Amino acid sequence: MMLNRAMVAVCIAAAAGFRAISKGSRNAKASGAVIVTTLGPSGACPTGSSPMSFEECKASPVIGGQTFRFAFRGCKGHDHWPNQGCFAAGNFAVYSDCTGRDRSTEGHLGMCVFDAPMQASTLLGGQ
Repeated sequence: MMLNRAMVAVCIAAAAGFRAISKGSRNAKASGAVIVTTLGPSGACPTGSSPMSFEECKASPVIGGQTFRFAFRGCKGHDHWPNQGCFAAGNFAVYSDCTGRDRSTEGHLGMCVFDAPMQASTLLGGQ
């Protein structure tokens, strides 16, 4: 069975502790994107995904039915921002140009996008 990007996001979100920011939602789905809720070095994008690009961030991503309105881009003067990529700050999407930091930091949760559809058997550990 072939999974589309949104289905992959739901499966990985449920299995690995990723979630959308919307209240009452445990799974991220829509546009094949997830929000990384694990803080620190272990909070990386899940396998098969990469940090959301500036173009995707600027388009105000929708994850788990919630729209994150693009706010701005930068790094200077923001020591608490996560590593380069898009992150959720409340209901806003912000693009960080910072380097050498974790994917998510307190109150600033990194957004990741799946690179390609995956086979269900691959995702679930089969052959």
